[in-house]
Amino acid sequence: MKRKLDKNDEPEEGPEPKKTQPSKPDEQQKQQPEPEPSFSELGLDPRLVQAVAKQNFEKPTLVQRKAIPLALKGQDVLCKAKTGSGKTAAYLLPILTSILKRKAVCATIRPVVHTEGGWGEEADCLDIDRSDSFYRRFDPCADS
Repeated sequence: MKRKLDKNDEPEEGPEPKKTQPSKPDEQQKQQPEPEPSFSELGLDPRLVQAVAKQNFEKPTLVQRKAIPLALKGQDVLCKAKTGSGKTAAYLLPILTSILKRKAVCATIRPVVHTEGGWGEEADCLDIDRSDSFYRRFDPCADS
């Protein structure tokens, strides 16, 4: 705001400009911001959390905090952020988590074929060799 000058080119003494009182903060503003979650709190596999810690990453970036939980739920994620913001890790960590979960589930599955006699106690069970090429075509846990 420009001041008016008097005949001697001095600023005129006029009414003080109105000072606005800072408004009282809302109840939401009074609350402390939520603490940023760690990688372990995002729901990643513990092995990945350990690997991330070995790389000296302490806290996830904003894009990671927002994208990883959504991706772990199976939702589609589209992120736009600056170079170096952690987009690649936000994309890969949930994928690696799902792969590790799948491997853990597949390791506990014991493929069995039931032969004559139905499903009763007298049924003969044959273990299938996972390396068998015929079986591998139908095994969701087999490596491609």
